[in-house]
Amino acid sequence: MASLDRFEDIFGIGQIKGPVPNKDAGGNLINLIGLFDTKFEGYITKLGIHAPEGSIVVINHKEFVIGKTDFLEYETGAKITFLAFESDFTESCFIDFVYMK
Repeated sequence: MASLDRFEDIFGIGQIKGPVPNKDAGGNLINLIGLFDTKFEGYITKLGIHAPEGSIVVINHKEFVIGKTDFLEYETGAKITFLAFESDFTESCFIDFVYMK
């Protein structure tokens, strides 16, 4: 039987769906998560981003380009403090996130 220990510190999960202009978040979409998820506490460690191919996403000030699958999964175990799109976060975009205690 698989151990579930790796899930014991997970406080919650959430999702943001577009459209959301970057300027509404002060350039950082992390600022909006508390508005969309009133239970949000702690810090984000994992992201799943669905956006059109070629979209540029900035996570912790590093640029990533969305590839042919239209999906980017980001999981380093580190705290994610900055998230932005080079263009507006449109209705075809969504972000799944996991936050820890």
